[in-house]
Amino acid sequence: MAILDKRKTDDRVPVNSESFFYSSCILTPADIHIDIILASFPRGNFQIMGPPVVEVIEAFDGGAALDFGRGTIATDIVTTGGVLTVTDADEYVKTADLTLGTIGIYQAATSDLVTALGAGTGDAMLIKGAAATVPCITAVLGGAPTVGKARLHMVLMKIPTAG
Repeated sequence: MAILDKRKTDDRVPVNSESFFYSSCILTPADIHIDIILASFPRGNFQIMGPPVVEVIEAFDGGAALDFGRGTIATDIVTTGGVLTVTDADEYVKTADLTLGTIGIYQAATSDLVTALGAGTGDAMLIKGAAATVPCITAVLGGAPTVGKARLHMVLMKIPTAG
């Protein structure tokens, strides 16, 4: 499957480990059936994320399906023919948690992240940056929509570590 690099170049880089809101770029029907990279974590530090929410800005039609999950890329530079390995397509938000035909804000309710938090194993909230096999937040839009817009929001915080 083709890769679409939709990382935002204006993302804030925290210096003193303060938390900040991450908002992804807007996904539209033009992004259908493509593995999408929304954010990558190339540095060797840890990020902890708050539970994500999805904003449906414009209602989708055509039986749209939208999942947000985890993946990896070889390095932080995506080249033509590069590979995005989606390790868990619905880790953060599942289509079942969204009403894509209705404008609104939807929080994850049944995703793997929510299940892990309920079981007391919140390691799914931890992202360890790396120079190789770079972790990513991914999105996959399916179905046959001709209209619709959505994006992901979450709080991220760099964990201060020694050295």
